[in-house]
Amino acid sequence: MAFFQLNQAFRISGVNECDLSVDLVGTVLIPSYIEGTSALIDAGIIAAGMLTDASGTTIATLRNTLQADIVLMFAGGGWDGGTILGQVAAIGPINTSAFAIINI
Repeated sequence: MAFFQLNQAFRISGVNECDLSVDLVGTVLIPSYIEGTSALIDAGIIAAGMLTDASGTTIATLRNTLQADIVLMFAGGGWDGGTILGQVAAIGPINTSAFAIINI
């Protein structure tokens, strides 16, 4: 539903679907993830390929396999005393900077 609403908002704003659209290409549970005290460090751990799913596949490998442009990791963390709701180490058009972590 959220992806439909986001794509609808793009269209209403005049953003053509061939210019930008959002699709969910996969979801994965990461049982080994333990939140740290810093969202920036946690985002860096994801980007560095140090986080794996239950089968041992790195999140970076999954991103490449699914051909996702970006990975959004949703966590229940209260980083930095609850003042940080999400973090991106760096977003860019290269594989190593296609990861973000969001507090839910």
